[in-house]
Amino acid sequence: MTDQTTPKALEDSEETGGCRPPLWIILLAVVVVIFSAYLGLQIFSVLWGIIFIPDAPRPPDVVELSHDGGDYGYDLWHYESKLPPCELIAFYEQAGSTCTINAGACDGMTYIHPIYEEPNFAVCTGIREFSIFALRWEATLDVLYLENPSFSRFTLESEVLWGGVSSP
Repeated sequence: MTDQTTPKALEDSEETGGCRPPLWIILLAVVVVIFSAYLGLQIFSVLWGIIFIPDAPRPPDVVELSHDGGDYGYDLWHYESKLPPCELIAFYEQAGSTCTINAGACDGMTYIHPIYEEPNFAVCTGIREFSIFALRWEATLDVLYLENPSFSRFTLESEVLWGGVSSP
């Protein structure tokens, strides 16, 4: 007896029993690819943060007087800015800093030279998160440099918090 199959029967058998993998394997492969892409992006953002550390905020047109970079991720700069002291404080507050200013030193954007001298005219601190890390900065305006209130001299200290921001 000869086995005679019609072309239609051959076509049906190829559609149902061909080399196509089961649907669950395809879905599993899609899940693995999505998970791998997500994990890869997380690792990439951490590496990017380690290699390209962001800068602390600086006002425009500052002149660098000195720079000391002790460790990787820690820097100390001394700058001179064309901004008057109270405008410099406003810049750092706008950049997300919390500023502590000597009482009565600023009347709006006008600097009022204090009667008595304190070591620091103002201190502005801020934290910016990037990747799993954080950057902490502190800008300190020294009262000794404020004889001419048309410009400011300040110290900017920045440090990368490699452990991220700690919870209080």
